[in-house]
Amino acid sequence: MSIVPIEDWLASVESKLSEVEKLADSLENLLKIEEYRRRAKVIEREYYKLEIVVIPASKDELDVKIYCTPRVDLDPKYIFLIYLTEFFPEVSTDFLDPEKSRMYTSRIVMSFKMSPEFFEINMRRVLGKIHKFWTNLMDDNIRKQLDDII
Repeated sequence: MSIVPIEDWLASVESKLSEVEKLADSLENLLKIEEYRRRAKVIEREYYKLEIVVIPASKDELDVKIYCTPRVDLDPKYIFLIYLTEFFPEVSTDFLDPEKSRMYTSRIVMSFKMSPEFFEINMRRVLGKIHKFWTNLMDDNIRKQLDDII
């Protein structure tokens, strides 16, 4: 049996305690998110379903997660390309592989940090963009333009 200096043993125990604390914090965050998801606002439209989860991150900030699930059967490349051009116009679509886009489109998750003071205004803007996204998605002319790009 070898003897370990007490300082090394304490350092090892502190390291393990730190790992346990991180795991406990992660679990607490997951439980917190799940609790707020049960109170989520659900918006169902003809083409999509939204689940809006608002989590108070601090006194001055809200963490807003919007889970968007398609209710129409379209090729996911359209969902992915229109999503990128609508929400992230600075992203180049030249390198996207439409064949791999299904995994990104079965459920789109958008995450925002917002001030409680401007929550209502910001949410109107975000929900307007989401509605415009789905309106564009159902437009045959826009899908034809995307086919020309691809």
